[in-house]
Amino acid sequence: KGLLIFISWFIITFLTAYLYSVLRIPVIQYSTLYFVFPFLIMALFSFSGNSNIKFTSIAVVAILFTGTSTLVTDRRHYDLMYHQGLNEIPALVINDLKYYDDPAIVLQAPQTKMFDYYFDKLGKHPTYFKLENSKQLKEAINYINDQKYSNLIIGITGYRPFTFLETAKSIFPYVVKRKTSANMEYWLLSKQKINNAFPADSLETVIFTENGFVMKSNEKYKGGITVKMEDINHAKYDVLNVKACIYADSVIPDAYLVMDWRLNDTTGIDWRSAKLSDFYFEKDSVYYPVISVRLMNFNTFPRESYFKFYIWKKDKSIIKTKNITVYKTKMDPVEFGLFKKIY
Repeated sequence: KGLLIFISWFIITFLTAYLYSVLRIPVIQYSTLYFVFPFLIMALFSFSGNSNIKFTSIAVVAILFTGTSTLVTDRRHYDLMYHQGLNEIPALVINDLKYYDDPAIVLQAPQTKMFDYYFDKLGKHPTYFKLENSKQLKEAINYINDQKYSNLIIGITGYRPFTFLETAKSIFPYVVKRKTSANMEYWLLSKQKINNAFPADSLETVIFTENGFVMKSNEKYKGGITVKMEDINHAKYDVLNVKACIYADSVIPDAYLVMDWRLNDTTGIDWRSAKLSDFYFEKDSVYYPVISVRLMNFNTFPRESYFKFYIWKKDKSIIKTKNITVYKTKMDPVEFGLFKKIY
């Protein structure tokens, strides 16, 4: 009976973590099996009966050696711990500050004060904007609106949204550097094509673009882009984005860019919006609202479902839209696969 309990605890936990990792989000590479592994050891030793102390000692040492060596060499556990986002990003920032004068720096994490700890350990503490949630998005955009910045560093960890990154590409359209590892994205963007920089939009796969239109004062909804799920041809680790370029008038409109994912006309799957006034860029006198969604956050993708993208206006203002673009970007293959690609 005890043997059955030992084996069941391990197998049930392993299968649960494995299936969840395959069907939803990879978790099995974390500490999932740490607490049930002893039950597997007890199950194995239960077959040995009353073994002598020499055999038992050799078996224990062999198990410890195998576990430790695979942890260090195969999973590269300690490499991962010393190169995770919270300590890797500060090191990359300090290194890039040697070559790029006074860039804007925006770092994203659930608790950005952890970056301060690693900056302190490295002996340098540059000024940067701490972006922890969507309520700070408008402040972050105002921060990079400063005309003195030619370059922008963005560090993302903790699986934070890519909304700010995709917005920033509108005024920093060149990618100078992109570095990724498990749970980390690090970008160095520029307004000019410097060094070996390449256009940020070269990483985008455009699905649909709607050209400019004018919303009259009495119109509440406009810009009816409808895209079927089957036409998106998505992969699990794709990021679905919609962005718009809207001319700023003297009146700040009470309006939103909307992404509405629907199963049918009466049943919705997901609905989200971006308020235009949060995405104002003074230099160009335009709004660049963006919605960015990691598709892996959803469990199912019904083929019959579809997305609607439009402008929702709650006041009587007149809105002139230059374009609305729906496009895909890809998360790096290593972000959830430690040091190895997972697709």
